[in-house]
Amino acid sequence: MIAHIFIDEYGTPDLDISKQGVTPYFVYTGVVIEEKELLKARDVHKQIISNYFQSTHMKSVNIKNDSKGHTKRMNILSELSKFDHYVTVLLVDKSKIIEESGLEYKRSFLKFFVKLFSKQFFDRFDEYHIYLDEIGHIEFQQSLKEYMNKHGYSKNLFSNNSFNLKEDKKEEPLLQFADFYAGCIGKYYCGKYEKEQAQAIHNKIKSRVFIDWFPREFINYLGTDYFQQDEFCDTISKIAIKTANDYLEKENDEIGREIVSLLLEETYINPLRIISSGELRRKLNIIGRIVDPIIEIGKLRSKGVFIVSPISKRGYKFPCNEKEISEHYDRISTNVIPQLKRGHILHKILVEQSGATYNILEHKNFSLLSTLIDSVVNEQNDPLYLYD
Repeated sequence: MIAHIFIDEYGTPDLDISKQGVTPYFVYTGVVIEEKELLKARDVHKQIISNYFQSTHMKSVNIKNDSKGHTKRMNILSELSKFDHYVTVLLVDKSKIIEESGLEYKRSFLKFFVKLFSKQFFDRFDEYHIYLDEIGHIEFQQSLKEYMNKHGYSKNLFSNNSFNLKEDKKEEPLLQFADFYAGCIGKYYCGKYEKEQAQAIHNKIKSRVFIDWFPREFINYLGTDYFQQDEFCDTISKIAIKTANDYLEKENDEIGREIVSLLLEETYINPLRIISSGELRRKLNIIGRIVDPIIEIGKLRSKGVFIVSPISKRGYKFPCNEKEISEHYDRISTNVIPQLKRGHILHKILVEQSGATYNILEHKNFSLLSTLIDSVVNEQNDPLYLYD
């Protein structure tokens, strides 16, 4: 596949975010378009500037953050969905960069992150052509070209790949798409939108936008280490037992009632003891119930019976302290969250390798899954959560 990548930035390279007008994030945004989609993309561009920019110049900064500007931005995003593409982003959290890193110098900052951002395209495509919106004075532009060519981003005997600095009005108008996306994403992360506007933009672009952070940090989703409670909590135990008794009063399912009764009996004798699925199966077999306890436990939980499976041991019980509940959620986290992350990785590969021809998570029947994946991938760095 031959890919054309159009890159622009949002924000300022100044690391002192306490200064007025200095953004907390610096954003590089690349719009990746397969060569066969270029003509369609140019037609869409012409249509957008005709409808929304008086046939002049598509510029994100010229779109206000009021309700009219939001409507305009959402309409443009709808227009952009008319051709296959995806957007890759490098979001630089400047608050986590040490000022003595050398990146406090504007030229070093820009060179470092242009190279870091462009590196991802090295082995991804059969051939790529990178177009970066002109930045700085002519002297710096020439220095940046030499720097990028030195690191292998130029045509040579073995590759037709290229790195180009272009002016976005006449030389390469598709750079205006990158400017627009950079504005949408940069303002989103810098908290420039109202909550409802941010959520709408987030939902509109999330299936085609892939974000990498600098610096990358390990995110721990598990919560067990935060809980150091006594072995028995009367309140938690009573809550769990009540869900069991409520089920026994209302439901007629014989297998479910047997399982609840067995767990409840054990709770009264030894509230800390866990009953394994094997033990449950044997007890059910004795009374002629040949079933899979794991499936039946799932049904009971769906009906509100508070049965947990602490991660430290295999089996089931009614919880009697906060630690057991935390371990149960740890078990859910270790099963569900990695699957969602893997779903994101596979989705990203499919979109990238197909040039966004196959964007399965954009289908309506996967809207909930897409939201869950997006939540897991972005939760720790997502300013939307600041509104809650």
